[in-house]
Amino acid sequence: MHSNFKKMTHFFPLILCVVLLTACMNAGEDNPESSKDPNASSDENNSANEDQTENVESDSENEQNIPNSEFVIKELNIQSEFTITEIPIGSIFLKSSIDMDSSFEKEVMETLTEFNAVGTEDGAKLTLPEDILFDFDSDELRPEADEAIDQLAQVIDTTDDDVTIVGHTDNKGQDSYNLELSENRANAVLDALADKGVEKNRMTAEGKGASEPIAENTNSDGSDNPEGRQKNRRVEVTVHGFNN
Repeated sequence: MHSNFKKMTHFFPLILCVVLLTACMNAGEDNPESSKDPNASSDENNSANEDQTENVESDSENEQNIPNSEFVIKELNIQSEFTITEIPIGSIFLKSSIDMDSSFEKEVMETLTEFNAVGTEDGAKLTLPEDILFDFDSDELRPEADEAIDQLAQVIDTTDDDVTIVGHTDNKGQDSYNLELSENRANAVLDALADKGVEKNRMTAEGKGASEPIAENTNSDGSDNPEGRQKNRRVEVTVHGFNN
């Protein structure tokens, strides 16, 4: 009996190891998370982070794609007092204070520049060459002149003062004929401005014929000067009160 007990004491540690090993294996089966790939949790976290990044980028793109027409409309509706202060037009500074929006301001300044406006003692004088308004030796406005008349009316509307329209010719032909032609052209411009809404009682028209040239009709050698003649055939429109 003593011998059998001795044998059992030899096997007891081995049996204990088997029991412990079995218990550990059972515990592993009861906890399924312990059998997962250790990288799985990291992959899930990365996936979640990527989803969050995509959402942030999507929100950013949506913010960038928000139409800005609302802000454009607000800017276009802004009314401001525009003051022409020491802005050189031609050779003289014009000064005026008028209420207008930015687009109207730009159009007025473009008209003053296009028609070589210069300041006078009480206003601004714009010069329109013959070829903008009339065909040669004609007092009927060309269809293309309508745009120039619109521009003139826009400048005139910036004041409530009078407007003087003066027609000029070169010195070809008889003086009486040139005088009549220049008067008819000035009146044609007056009537066209009236059709655009400018009050007739604000405007006066007169013709000067060839009496006030701004360029030489002939060269120093006596030959004809077509460019000079072209400059002399013109209509001058003075908007009184513009630079007051």
